[in-house]
Amino acid sequence: MIFLAANLFSDILQKVKKSKTDVTIFSPYVKISVLKELLGFQSSRLKRSIVINLSVQNIVNGSIDLEVLEYCINNNIKVYVNNDLHMKAYIYDMESAHIGSANCTNSGLGTNETPNLELLIYTNELPLHFLYYCNHIIHKSRLLSLDDLKRIYQIINDLEIPNTKIQEVELILKKDEPLKILASELPHTSNVDSIFFYIKNGEIHEDESYILHDIYMFDLQNLNASSLNEFKKKLEFRLFEHPFLKMIFDSFNESINFGMIRRLLEKKCEDDPRPSRIDVNVLINNLINWIESFDSENYEVIQPNHTKILRKK
Repeated sequence: MIFLAANLFSDILQKVKKSKTDVTIFSPYVKISVLKELLGFQSSRLKRSIVINLSVQNIVNGSIDLEVLEYCINNNIKVYVNNDLHMKAYIYDMESAHIGSANCTNSGLGTNETPNLELLIYTNELPLHFLYYCNHIIHKSRLLSLDDLKRIYQIINDLEIPNTKIQEVELILKKDEPLKILASELPHTSNVDSIFFYIKNGEIHEDESYILHDIYMFDLQNLNASSLNEFKKKLEFRLFEHPFLKMIFDSFNESINFGMIRRLLEKKCEDDPRPSRIDVNVLINNLINWIESFDSENYEVIQPNHTKILRKK
C-alpha cells in the first residue's frame, strides 16, 4: 500500500498505537513536536527506539532538535546515533513497516502547511534480510547516554559554533562505547559451510534466520571468497577480530574448556533478557564448531574426555 504526503502521519500514528511490543523509527532528521505525537505516551509494554543522524551540521541547521535527545532519554526511548544513516523506516513489532522517503519531521510527514513531496510504502511482509539489515544498523550505531547529552549541551550554546567546538562534539559521538558482553553476538549457525553456500548460491536453508544473523553480525555480506577454504580463512580472521570474542580468547593463557566459557558468559553477559543456559550452551557449541572447522594456525579444539577444549597452539 502506498501513502502520499497528505496521509502519512495519521497512518503511522495508527500503526504505532496498534503496536504490541516495539516501535523503531529510522529517520536522519527528527522534530520534537512530531516525535511527541508519535511516541509521547507512557507504556510499560512497548519498547520505543529511534535511530538518527546526529552530525553537528544537522544540529546547526536545525534538522535535529536537541530537545529530542533529552525528551527520549527522560521518557525511556532509546536513541541510537549513526551518522551514515539516510534510510527512513517506521517499523512496528518487527512485522510491518512504512518505508520510503519521509523523515520524522513536520515537512516530512505532512503536518504543516508546506509539506514535502514524500512517499511511503506500507508492507506487512518484511523479509528476514530486511530485519537483519535493520538490526545490523542498530548494532553499528551508538546508544546515546545522558552523560553524552550533558557534554553536548555544555559545548553547544548557540548556532554559531566555532570549528573547534564542532570537532569536540563529533569526538563525543564518535568515541567507542564501553564493550558490552552479549551472548547474542556469538555465532547462531552451527555449520560454517551453510553460510558460504547461502551467500554464493542464494540457497534457501531451514536455518535462514540464523545464517542472516551471522552474515550481518560479522559483516560477511561483502566478504569476497571464491572457495569454501578461502571463505573460512577470511571468516576466521573476522571472528578473532570481533571485540567480544577477543575478550574470550584473551581470558586464558593456554586453554579454556566449554564450562569455563559458559561461566564467563553467565558472569559478564549483559543481554536483556538474559539467555537461558540451554541457549548459551548452543551458542558456545556453535562457536567451537566454527573454530574446529577453520583448521586454524593459532587455535585447535580437542576433546580428551566429555568436554571440548579450546587450546592455543
